[in-house]
Amino acid sequence: MESSADIPPDWSRRIRQLRSTLGLTAVDPLLLVLEGGRRLTLCRREGGAAVFLGPGEPVFDRLRSLLCSRFARKALRDGVFVDPYAQNPYLFHLTLIAVLRRVDPRFRPFAREECLEYRLVGLRQREDGSIEQCPVESLLLLKEGRGIPSGAWHIVRQGREAREAVRAYAMGQIARPLAAQRQATLLETLPSREAFVVRGHDYQDAEMATLRPKLGERVRAGDQRAQAELARLRERQRNLADRREEALAVLRREPELVEPEEVAFLAHALVVPSSDPDDRRRHDDEVEAIAVRVTVAYEEARGATVRDVSIPARSVGAGLGEYPGFDLLSTRPQSEERAIEVKGRVGVGDVELTDNEWAKACNLGDRFWLYVVFDCGTPHPRLLRVRHPFKALLVQARGGVIVDEQQVLAAAERDE
Repeated sequence: MESSADIPPDWSRRIRQLRSTLGLTAVDPLLLVLEGGRRLTLCRREGGAAVFLGPGEPVFDRLRSLLCSRFARKALRDGVFVDPYAQNPYLFHLTLIAVLRRVDPRFRPFAREECLEYRLVGLRQREDGSIEQCPVESLLLLKEGRGIPSGAWHIVRQGREAREAVRAYAMGQIARPLAAQRQATLLETLPSREAFVVRGHDYQDAEMATLRPKLGERVRAGDQRAQAELARLRERQRNLADRREEALAVLRREPELVEPEEVAFLAHALVVPSSDPDDRRRHDDEVEAIAVRVTVAYEEARGATVRDVSIPARSVGAGLGEYPGFDLLSTRPQSEERAIEVKGRVGVGDVELTDNEWAKACNLGDRFWLYVVFDCGTPHPRLLRVRHPFKALLVQARGGVIVDEQQVLAAAERDE
């Protein structure tokens, strides 16, 4: 639910009183923005106590600036996180990759430098020095660690040498290819853009050639204003060829100005393994929560009312038993009900259904759906939906029931 409202005019007086009474300092910059009397847009989520401000709002942008200025250095001083699925410690680097169009003062369109593309890139650096890209969001799934374990000091001591290796990798494997791709696109489309410019100038030339005799007749008839217009037209005709060549030169010069900017580090982190079952359980719960959010959003976008029945209290409240064998009860228009079991994976992988879930899949038949969300640790989770998995999937027993990822991909239904 969104609302937009002007800040009341008496807020300035109230804010000054509040600052005077409490001696506020930490939030002063935000209060100054509020004092400006500008419009705010708020987004309030149903059932929550939080109010969300969007990018572009004065308060949001000011708060973002304050947080960046306060914590930017701390992010570069390294942090420690726990990855329960890692076998060995590794370094995670958050980098900013940018492709720029450099300045060329000879051409007015290139008087200022312009950023053509920004990209946040996560890089994983292993003990053996190998480096690979990984989703930025993967770090958000990890728990904060406490101190550096003795077995990880050897990778921490690499310090500047490790960062320079990552910088070289990011420049060579990501930044330069991005810039080259931009250049290739500009060069590939150059002939068509040149032809467009030439046609445009030819059209202007033909238009002026048609207009000139008419203005000449008006001049001969004694129209003084037409005489001034004719003089301007002749000047435009004389300059038209120069303008066309300048426009073509701009097009031809642009690819040569595209370059990658120096790689910038935004944060460094040490990620250490853990054998604690609680760490793995917490990590799995985070992934599962993402999968549930994706599933609920999908169902609600199709007009469904979705109830969470994943724990006994909620299940009983929905009129089911304590252990219904699925996570969500979705009621769609025309009273169609779906019993949805949700499984999430950071990337891709097999999914396991408990004996109870598999029994419900058998008993409920077409009403039972398996929703598998792959790539939960990326910006773009992928939802796959399998109706009546008991019939659609071949499985193997391993405590519960294991479903191979390829079987899920093959049996998944297309979007409606």
